[in-house]
Amino acid sequence: MADSRLVRNAGWQLVQTVSATGVELLILLAFAARLDALEFGRLAIALSTVKIVFLLLEARIHEYLVPKFIRFQQHRPTAAWAYSRWCRSTEMFLNVLALLGCLAVAAAASFHEFGLSPTILAASGFYTFAGGFGKFSSLGILRCTESVRIAAIHSLVSGVGKLATLAVGFALSLPLGLQLLTLALPALAVSVSQVIFANAAAKVRLGPPKVLWRFGWSSGRMRQDLRLLASNYATGLVEIAYREADLQLVAALSSAIEAGRYRVAKTLGMLTLEALSPLVLVMLPELSHRIHAGLGMELRRFLARVTAVLGAMSVTAAAASLLVSWFYLTFVAPVQKEAITPLLIFLGGFTLTGPFLWTQSFHVATGKPHFYLASSIAGAMGALLLAAILVPGLGAMGGAIAQVSGLAVVAILSMSGVYLTLRRTHVMVEG
Repeated sequence: MADSRLVRNAGWQLVQTVSATGVELLILLAFAARLDALEFGRLAIALSTVKIVFLLLEARIHEYLVPKFIRFQQHRPTAAWAYSRWCRSTEMFLNVLALLGCLAVAAAASFHEFGLSPTILAASGFYTFAGGFGKFSSLGILRCTESVRIAAIHSLVSGVGKLATLAVGFALSLPLGLQLLTLALPALAVSVSQVIFANAAAKVRLGPPKVLWRFGWSSGRMRQDLRLLASNYATGLVEIAYREADLQLVAALSSAIEAGRYRVAKTLGMLTLEALSPLVLVMLPELSHRIHAGLGMELRRFLARVTAVLGAMSVTAAAASLLVSWFYLTFVAPVQKEAITPLLIFLGGFTLTGPFLWTQSFHVATGKPHFYLASSIAGAMGALLLAAILVPGLGAMGGAIAQVSGLAVVAILSMSGVYLTLRRTHVMVEG
């Protein structure tokens, strides 16, 4: 029964991933094919810059919400409601704050070295804001209520809308800034709709709250929750090194053209991880269910099956990504053909680390995100140090080597934390 639920949710998550992240990758590759190498490099740096602003204000609130929601949904629904409302409001407030931060960066922009336009920075900020407004807390609620189908439908509508808008913009030869702003419109409409539908799904599962539940934290519980929130946020900060700081480092130590080449290689390589994400993204609520019921051999067997499945998926997805990438770089975007070497490095690294992507969800579900945080810090420091050494001479290829090396460190250390947790007879589950 539990496995069938996992398969069903993973199937809907596949639709959601393809039509959300997959479309984002497709849009980026479309710009890479349409723009010259220097112009695309500048766009990649601008998008990365605003993404860093948003990541600095991303609390990863859903990783705090999901275990709480699952714990309280049956016996204390008003508590689940309170956590849901607080998390959703907090995330949306931080989203708006990040947008204002991007506008401030654009207003003060003086990126003469790379020729970044304040207009492009501001438009990139709106585009990023529109696609993420209230997104993660809403997705967390939809996954907890087994309503991944609703998220998938929203993503599908958003993806179709974005691709249609992109096609019209290309046909009309709209300026790049205006093109980004028009792409933000369908994304924002869908984001707001998803927040509304997530609230409705919570009502179906929890019922309308008649009395507002107060948190009533004891000092001990407050310290535990604050530690959990801080660990989740710190993990997000560290992951900036993997998600965006790597490109910024390539741009700073090499050139905008190399930064664009690096972004193309990483984007094509990410097709491998996106093939795994439908299963990975539903692991947090699934593991929360299983761990809440108690750890044992059944959980160990489940984790072994997941690792094996992800391993097989990694190899298959990497081969498919290589075929798609060859076609794209040969016939669609030959101006980016030199991205093939860093791409091969990314594909090799993602194939080796892909089977262990579930470890973060495990540490969060067991209330021990500090295990993954420590692993991420070690991997990020190693990756940045190696990039500083390799990028000046190797450009995008050096950045790719550093990136996959850091991910390998994270996978090894994070799995060590999982092993330590599973060795214990009793595990204190936070939340």
